[in-house]
Amino acid sequence: MRKTESQKIALCGVLGALSVVLLLVGAALQIGTYAAPMLAAFLLIPVLDEYGPKYALLLYATVSILSVLLVPELELAFFYVFVIGYYPVLRQQLARIKSTLLRWVIKFAVFNGATVLVYLLLFALLGPAILDELLADGVGMLAALLAGARVRVERDALEYRRYRRTAPLGIYQKCAGLERRLREMGICVAGTGGR
Repeated sequence: MRKTESQKIALCGVLGALSVVLLLVGAALQIGTYAAPMLAAFLLIPVLDEYGPKYALLLYATVSILSVLLVPELELAFFYVFVIGYYPVLRQQLARIKSTLLRWVIKFAVFNGATVLVYLLLFALLGPAILDELLADGVGMLAALLAGARVRVERDALEYRRYRRTAPLGIYQKCAGLERRLREMGICVAGTGGR
C-alpha cells in the first residue's frame, strides 16, 4: 500500500509528540537524563524504516527544537539534540562502511565528541553550577560515557514481555523485533549476555 503524505505527516506528528512527552516525563521524574532521550530516539526507527532518512531527520529536527523550547532540564534536551537523537539515522549510514573497526572509531569519536560538546555548552550557559553538579554526582556517569561504556537494560524493564500470553501476536512480535533493534544498536539486555 502506497503511503500518502497525510499518513506520513500523521505518523511523524504522533511520534514527535510522544517523543517530546517522553523527554518531559524524563525531566519531571529527574531520573531520565540519559534514558528519556534514548527512548525518544527509539521512536525515530519506525519513521526511518517506513519513510527513509529524510523524514526521520525532519522528525529529529522537530523534536530537537521542541525539546530545547519546552523541556525544563537543559542537560536532557541537549543530550537528545547533540548525542543520541540522530543515532538511528547515523547507524543506518554507518552500516554502509565495510570496516568494523572504522565504524567503531567513528561511533566513538561522534558520541564522545558530542558528549563533550553538551557539557561545554552547559558550562557556557550555566557557568560553574553545572561543574559543581557534575562533580557532586555525575563524575562516574560522565567517565562511563566518555569511556564508551555499553548501555544495559534490565530484562524486567522490557514490560511487553509480561503480556506474552495476552497480547495480540502481531503486536508482541513487533515489540520483540524492536528489542532486537535495540540490541543491534549496542544496547545490552541484562541476563542475556548482550545477545
